[in-house]
Amino acid sequence: MKTMERKLSAVAIVAALSALSPRPAARAAYEDVGVSARVVGMGNAFTAVADDVYAVYYNPAGLALLDRPELAVSYAKLMTGLSDNSNLQNSFLAYERPVKAGPGGTAGLALNYFSLDSLYRELSFYGSYGRRLWDDRWPDTFFGGLSLNILNRSLSSVAVAENALGPTGAALGQADPALQKTSKTNLDADLGGLWRPRPRWTLGLMAQHVLEPDVAFYDGDSDKLGRTVKLGAAYRTPFSTLALDLDFPKAPDGSLDKSAAFALEKWVPTLLHGTFGLRGSLAVGTRDYRQLGLGLSYKIFRMQVDYGFTIPLGGLATSGSHRLGLTYRFGQTRAPQPTISEAMLENIRELAEAGTPEFRYQMEELSLYKRTAMEEFARRAKIDAGSGRFADAMGKLVELVALKPGDAKIAESLARVKDVSDFYPEVRDFYVEPGQAAIYDAALNFIGGRDQEALGNLAYAQGLNPGDARVEGFIKAVEARSGLSRPQPKAPAVAVSSEAAPAQAVTAVSTPAAVVAISSEAAPSAAVVAVSTPAPVVAVSSEAAPAAPADRTRRLVEGYLALMEAAFRQPDYEKVIQLAGQVTDLDETNVLAYKRLGAAAHALKRYPEALSALESAYRHERDAQARRTLRSYINALASFIKRGSTVASQPARPQPVALGPRDIERLYEAGVDSYSRGLLSEAAESFRRILETDPGNVSARRALRRVEAELIQSGDRR
Repeated sequence: MKTMERKLSAVAIVAALSALSPRPAARAAYEDVGVSARVVGMGNAFTAVADDVYAVYYNPAGLALLDRPELAVSYAKLMTGLSDNSNLQNSFLAYERPVKAGPGGTAGLALNYFSLDSLYRELSFYGSYGRRLWDDRWPDTFFGGLSLNILNRSLSSVAVAENALGPTGAALGQADPALQKTSKTNLDADLGGLWRPRPRWTLGLMAQHVLEPDVAFYDGDSDKLGRTVKLGAAYRTPFSTLALDLDFPKAPDGSLDKSAAFALEKWVPTLLHGTFGLRGSLAVGTRDYRQLGLGLSYKIFRMQVDYGFTIPLGGLATSGSHRLGLTYRFGQTRAPQPTISEAMLENIRELAEAGTPEFRYQMEELSLYKRTAMEEFARRAKIDAGSGRFADAMGKLVELVALKPGDAKIAESLARVKDVSDFYPEVRDFYVEPGQAAIYDAALNFIGGRDQEALGNLAYAQGLNPGDARVEGFIKAVEARSGLSRPQPKAPAVAVSSEAAPAQAVTAVSTPAAVVAISSEAAPSAAVVAVSTPAPVVAVSSEAAPAAPADRTRRLVEGYLALMEAAFRQPDYEKVIQLAGQVTDLDETNVLAYKRLGAAAHALKRYPEALSALESAYRHERDAQARRTLRSYINALASFIKRGSTVASQPARPQPVALGPRDIERLYEAGVDSYSRGLLSEAAESFRRILETDPGNVSARRALRRVEAELIQSGDRR
């Protein structure tokens, strides 16, 4: 081996290659100089991150995290400014694609090319595969990957090869046998693994050059690639990553070098101007190894441009290494939960031959997908409408009609939601503003087929906003569809004052009673409670026509109930409990108040309180069917409390699915992609899902405000 090194030094190859690493004992062949501009800026601390196509090289287990094809290319000028003017270059090309059939996972291919002027080159081919492990037992927890590699390195023809080097010196004119074979090809393999013990934590393991191939040119020499083991840890929050890598490469002399790289990466997403990335790293190790890395990125739609820079701290006099990279992602970003329609289409594409058992099984599965899709679209439409997002609800119903085109009930619901969204794509502030509350109640009543109630709500809304053309248009649409006419006022409006009125913040609610405006001058925080109803608007003054105590109590109960229902829709469960208590103080037999109290307490995981409320509702309920339903709830909840569990098996309100940092980033990308294609409702849905899990996400909140403003302005109906 020493003879070989002396001969290669004659052509300055070893000296130039060794410059790639400040550590004197580092191997020259197939030196790990990095291949990704982004990862180079992170000091190659990517073992536990591995979330893009470059996982083919850094950790093939990371391929399992990818959900759409990616193509990447990078180019680097290494160790620029060396005193011997060496021209060290590296190019890399990679492509990955999720596997659609078989066990799944993702496959990738890559080509890595390194050259030193025209004297020396290395060509490496990578075939990689990564997939999720143990799907049934530990979903989204363990990932594994394998790379099979073909390594080839070669020397160009050099003059020294024509003069043999022996013990007594050079033999001029006699070919040197050690330099006559100038190319060597080897097979090699890399193994990788990822473990995600927590949504934000990932641990990685990578073993490079597992086969330790002998890459010596001369058959009589031995030059084995030492195996390198890498351990990585990464902590991830939405749009930022903290990474640490520990490397243990085996040096040519058999010793074990050690190094550590610490990196921080931050992405700054915007809706209109793309996403900007910034990263930095510091690496230290044995033999005075120190290196600084910096990087920048810009990502717009499906394209990403990266720049990475590294420079050794001390030792070599160099201007550092510079690398540029370009990545392109094909298709749309897939949300954390694939859409049911995609699953259905995938089944249709792969149908077995009709009449076979496989075909019948697929038909059953397809029917299940369809039923699940219909339930999901109906559920989402109900949530959107209940939140005042009628244009979004219409988009869900359009999908529902497509799945069941002959259903007259669904078609009628779609037509009614369209009538609403034509005038009010979204209703806001219905929880605190009387006019918006009346419109919101009118919309829900109209969608539910309660046309007379809707007209009453709109009459009240028009009284509050006499110049609003949208209210008038909505009234005409309801009249046209229902054949009814708007109610006319039957009595003049009078002022009402009552010392017994509740001191609540200004809000708006609906109730079957007549519209009442209650003003309390004596209460510490005076309030106006607007109650919308199909009945005419009537205001009564206690000074002019004092109400009987029973009437005053009834009005208060109705007002509290209406406020309670509005709070329950938000949902503001603490306020529901407060208002339900005020109702039961005035009317201890009110079943609805006890039911809402039980549901709110259950949602807050105050199970004994929920059980007590349901038992009170059962005592006062007179309907036999309702009593049976209540009894089943009571028995289930009592059994649950007895078991001492901390999580209810049937929550009162569907809770949002918890999203990890990577899921949030994917949802944001999906929202931006939808926005770029003009699908405003889909974009808004992506940003809302982020805020359900991460309410403090400033980028998602800003993006949602922008999309919602455009949605309302343009009247987007998707």
